[in-house]
Amino acid sequence: MNRRQQVEYVTALVGAVLAGTSLALQTAVNGGLSEALGNPVLAAFLSFTVGLLIVSLVALLNGQWRERLIPLLRIARSRTVPWWCWSGGIAGAYFVFAQSASGGTLGVALFTIGVVGGQSIGGLLLDRIGVGPAGGVPVTGLRVAGAATTVCAVGISAISTDTPRPLTWVLLLPVLAGVGVSWQATANGALANTARSVLAAAIVNFAFGWMILAFAAAVSLALGGWPGAWPGGLAYYVGGVFGVVFIAACAALLRVLGALVLGVATVVGQMVASVVIDSVLTEAPTPSMFAIGGVFIAALAAIMVAWPNRRSGA
Repeated sequence: MNRRQQVEYVTALVGAVLAGTSLALQTAVNGGLSEALGNPVLAAFLSFTVGLLIVSLVALLNGQWRERLIPLLRIARSRTVPWWCWSGGIAGAYFVFAQSASGGTLGVALFTIGVVGGQSIGGLLLDRIGVGPAGGVPVTGLRVAGAATTVCAVGISAISTDTPRPLTWVLLLPVLAGVGVSWQATANGALANTARSVLAAAIVNFAFGWMILAFAAAVSLALGGWPGAWPGGLAYYVGGVFGVVFIAACAALLRVLGALVLGVATVVGQMVASVVIDSVLTEAPTPSMFAIGGVFIAALAAIMVAWPNRRSGA
């Protein structure tokens, strides 16, 4: 790995950490909106709508990206791209729903703990299979140890609050969402690589996810009726903004980092941000030293997972 590649790799690693912080912020926003509306499906739909509007507006204002959408449509009609490249929006829709359904109940830190476990498992499996533009990434003993260390960070952080232990099924929501995050990043990265446009992949992601959530929200409103009151603060509706940042960053960085390194780096960002958010911005109990220790262990895991890539020149 030459000097330029080293700088690119480190920059991508820092970018992935920052992308993880945006995911923690999105969890706080969507969880708050869900509690205010009393309808997690509607909250997820509103978040995705904001994200879709943002990426659509950017595409309309930028001719270069708009031109790249046309080849993407041709690729879709020719079916030259594997079906899974178009499935990122499904995972994205589920993740936003999981945020809305359990983020307020669990708190940002505990929600992140569940996501961390899912991301570690998903990233390791995807790199082993070789899905994505980076191809097969060697799964060495140190990489497995790094993923296992991340799970240890999850366990330590799990005893960081004084709240009663949530039901198992509630914890399963963020765990499955974490697996979906790894899949979403891989699918969007492969699509962005084919279209040579991160924004094109983001538009496809939000369009598919929006259609799924629009149907689910329509069913939810038909069965349960409209919310009695709508929150008036603008902060309740910016979850989609953070979603755009995360999706675009992951699609751009996957080629450089690979699924596992990308997943663990975003984990570090999520864990640091979740501790700060629950300490300052939400009513969740202040995280203890166990949570702080979990953050440092997650950072160590990121270094362990990333190191083989640097040695191999990936």
